[in-house]
Amino acid sequence: MRKKWMIYGTLIVFSLFFSINLYLFDKYDKSLSRTVISDSIIQVKQRDFTLFFPAKGVVSSPHIEKIFLPTDMNEVEKIFVRRGQEVQMGTPLFSLKSNQLDEQIEELANELAFWQQQQNEVEQSIDSLKMDMETQEGQENSQALLMQQLQSERREIESKIHHLTNQKAYLEKKKEKQIVKSPAAGIIDNVELNKPHPFISIVRRPYLIKGTLSEMELPKIKEGQRVKIIPLGQRKNIYSGTITEIDKIPTQQKKESFYPFYVHLENNEASLPYGSHVSLSIILQESKDVPSIPKTSIVQKRKKHIVYKLSKDKVDARSVQLGLADGLEREIASGIHAGDWIIDNPPSSLYEGMTISTPMELGKIKKEYFRYFSKTDMASLITSGFFRTKTDDVIEKMMKK
Repeated sequence: MRKKWMIYGTLIVFSLFFSINLYLFDKYDKSLSRTVISDSIIQVKQRDFTLFFPAKGVVSSPHIEKIFLPTDMNEVEKIFVRRGQEVQMGTPLFSLKSNQLDEQIEELANELAFWQQQQNEVEQSIDSLKMDMETQEGQENSQALLMQQLQSERREIESKIHHLTNQKAYLEKKKEKQIVKSPAAGIIDNVELNKPHPFISIVRRPYLIKGTLSEMELPKIKEGQRVKIIPLGQRKNIYSGTITEIDKIPTQQKKESFYPFYVHLENNEASLPYGSHVSLSIILQESKDVPSIPKTSIVQKRKKHIVYKLSKDKVDARSVQLGLADGLEREIASGIHAGDWIIDNPPSSLYEGMTISTPMELGKIKKEYFRYFSKTDMASLITSGFFRTKTDDVIEKMMKK
């Protein structure tokens, strides 16, 4: 009977001891300083984040100039431009027939050439007479009279040349009005000669990017938002622009309304061909020089976002405020700072206050370093399999060497 009670007593004591240990382990387990191995200790970077809305557009222009030709095309002498041709302000577009003016200008040119020839002959006669007056004596009176006649004739010829020159210039200026010139720089969009009212249309600069927004997209976009413009097939060429206008009157397509919008180019718009298609990134929100970490570093616990930061050799669980996302990374608005060290891909067993160790990288240890280890040290390191953040004396001695 006594032996039986001893067995019961032993079982009761063992059960109490086991129960108390389980209780203490469950209650104080998280307050105990334990060590966890991690090879994913990274530093918080600093970078820019951008939230953008993708769209498509085409290089266009809201300014199209139309120059009308005479309804009777028989009055048109020549068309100087073609569709797609680039023109500058003052480039001749077409000319009107001016046969009478051409004949008059030609007659004046011939008459002017005749009197210029007469002027040369009179000048030669005057020069010759001056030489005779210097060498010959006794004929002063007759030579002086002849000089007066030649000088009078020269004045009459000069007057005629002046009159003919002015008359010819007037007719040439009048003829210039028969040539219609471009009122602006741009590209010839159309040369329409077969309609009742023939015209030449010019697409004027500056060019704009025209896109469309659906009814669902419209609330996201505002005038003044910045835009990045990328031509199709030219990812390296990025242009900047700003949304200058959103049409209030939509176009209807398949029972849905679409609102045109326009982007003003801020740099080198002339290098974008008119009519070419582009990709648009409309910037909705930007963050400059903010902390950035991989999304895999963030753990969600009780509706909070937790990042495990290293404080000396201990884990500090930080509640963070998330910002913009970009691919595999996330902006941290508050909670940690650029330059902090954190745990990436934290294990589920990680909690605040634990000591962090990194695995031993034997490839980085030179053979001669092992002479600083005793057999006990080597056995301890091999058994643990990692370097503790609180290195013992022999590790510190080896690292110094």
